[in-house]
Amino acid sequence: MNKDIFKYKEDISLIFKNVIDNKNCTDIKCKNIMKEWNIRNKEYVDKLVKITQENNDLEPYKEFNKTNTELYFNFNKNQIVIDYRTKSNNASLKKKYDLLLKKLTKDTSNNLKKLKKTIEYKNAVKKIKKVKEDFINSKINKELKECSFKNCKEFHIKSCEILKKFTYKLCKNEKKKYCKIYKIVSNIDCANLDYKKYLKVVKNIKDLNI
Repeated sequence: MNKDIFKYKEDISLIFKNVIDNKNCTDIKCKNIMKEWNIRNKEYVDKLVKITQENNDLEPYKEFNKTNTELYFNFNKNQIVIDYRTKSNNASLKKKYDLLLKKLTKDTSNNLKKLKKTIEYKNAVKKIKKVKEDFINSKINKELKECSFKNCKEFHIKSCEILKKFTYKLCKNEKKKYCKIYKIVSNIDCANLDYKKYLKVVKNIKDLNI
């Protein structure tokens, strides 16, 4: 989705505007719950940061970070890259730059693949998943969702409508993975959205990976 951000910028802008409007409404109408939620959310983020810091002290992560640093250093000091950044309208130079960028992307991707094969990476993924699930399934998180749905329903209905239109457009433009999301939400009556269906909408918006 990231590479299509400019192509669908109007749709994405609508999604983000509605998210902000909903948050503003929730901040006001679920003030006390939001206060407690912010505390728990900070604890959640702190746990993720701690896992990241612990990972960076492990040998596979040190090797991964070192290799990435060297790859970007060598790319940035390459004379073709330096020249292209001051003469980006030069077609011949752009072709050479694009080849170097393609190689950098391939090398960094291979470096990540190597890290993902390690037991340390797999353990970190499990830890992060556990921390995330604990927060998502926490009492305070559920209370905030319920409060928001009850008091800011108009924005959740709008989310449902936007999701329907956007996933239809993505599916129509042969982005097949979004057809699965559209198939799920197309049968939801947004005007009569209930809490269970609202949770389904939230999940599918996250699955868009904007």
